[in-house]
Amino acid sequence: IENNALASRNLGDCSTMSPEACGKAKELSQRILDKGLPSVEDMRDKLAACQDDSCRKGIWTEYRQASDATINTLKQMALNGELSREELAFINHELGKELAVSGYRANDKIGRSEQSSWLNGGGGPLSGFFNTELRQKELENAGLSKADAAQYVKEEHRNLMLLETATGIIGAKANRTSINIVGKGATLPTGYAPKGNSVIGPKGSVYGNTGKVDASGNTIYSNNGGYYTFENGVKTKVQSPNSDSQIRQNYEKGKEFEQSTYDKFKVDKVESAREITVKTDSNTKIRVDMIGKDKEGNIICVECKSSSTAPLTTNQKKGFPELETKGGTVVGKGKPGFEEGSKIPPTKVDIIRPTSKD
Repeated sequence: IENNALASRNLGDCSTMSPEACGKAKELSQRILDKGLPSVEDMRDKLAACQDDSCRKGIWTEYRQASDATINTLKQMALNGELSREELAFINHELGKELAVSGYRANDKIGRSEQSSWLNGGGGPLSGFFNTELRQKELENAGLSKADAAQYVKEEHRNLMLLETATGIIGAKANRTSINIVGKGATLPTGYAPKGNSVIGPKGSVYGNTGKVDASGNTIYSNNGGYYTFENGVKTKVQSPNSDSQIRQNYEKGKEFEQSTYDKFKVDKVESAREITVKTDSNTKIRVDMIGKDKEGNIICVECKSSSTAPLTTNQKKGFPELETKGGTVVGKGKPGFEEGSKIPPTKVDIIRPTSKD
């Protein structure tokens, strides 16, 4: 059983998420696909088109390789600051669960693999990465040397193992209401159940272990963008344990820059919108951060980059020049003024980066 890690280009109406979370899942899926990675639908279509076992074997191998490539790409995006820890956790848990449910409904070979992968490892394929490579990178960004950061992570892991051993978690016969966490009152509320290092809610929602604890020593879990602890049968919402990390600060700073840029951008526009997905003639999909129409009817497109060195994605490198020469079509739900199917004439995408004054 492999960890399914492919993004979807057709999530539709998510069955395990709120509409808001579903929108976030679609946005993150597109950012993954913008890296030139295949979607789970691509693999499913290829497998369905096979006429013999030799073809199926080849596509199955391609599927495994694509999953590995996606996992490695997600890791690199996090290490580069393109994905926040919260976004990566959302992909690892919530998006993975949605794909598992979709796979169950599809009921084909890939679909069954997606479902089985989730049921047998609901922590997600990136769970170990959070407290090793990503944690080390965060410490390096905070000013520690590479060697010191590596040693710090090693000590954190060793201390956690010692605490787990001391509380009888490793090798112990845990009862059904206890949970694999370090804390004063590790009792779950009614309807919640432990699964590995995670917690499963009454409706199947997964609370992923962040590897962090609060001041009382209770493990902090992430779910759908929020953070929670479980103590004495009570679930409590808490602040993000990563708010002081350099990556989080960079992410928030980038969002602030993007919002301030949009506030200026929309002032003289008849219509304007953010985060519109456009498909070019070559079927390349690109997300445009800002799009607007001035009084003369001219379309203006803007891409915000959070730093002077942040690169364009693979799809942006290909799609922006195509949009400039041939135009494109709005896909997805679109926004008022730029609904699905709207034609965008040949338009250059202006790339804006922070200046020293910003």
